[in-house]
Amino acid sequence: MEEVDMEKLKAYAAGTLTANERSVFEHQCRAKGYDPHILVEILEFDQDSRASYFRFDEHQAFKQLKSKLNK
Repeated sequence: MEEVDMEKLKAYAAGTLTANERSVFEHQCRAKGYDPHILVEILEFDQDSRASYFRFDEHQAFKQLKSKLNK
């Protein structure tokens, strides 16, 4: 399967494409074998996962710093 333009997908998800651009993007996705709505869900899940990992890393760093200060 072919790749989808990630910048267009992000704009599609954000709702910043014109009606014509949106229609063209949906058609291009379907021509490549993708459902654009599923792609948006995957994109949002990926972004949420990255944010969760970042918060987890931030929390771990805070715990390490706190334990060093308490020694």
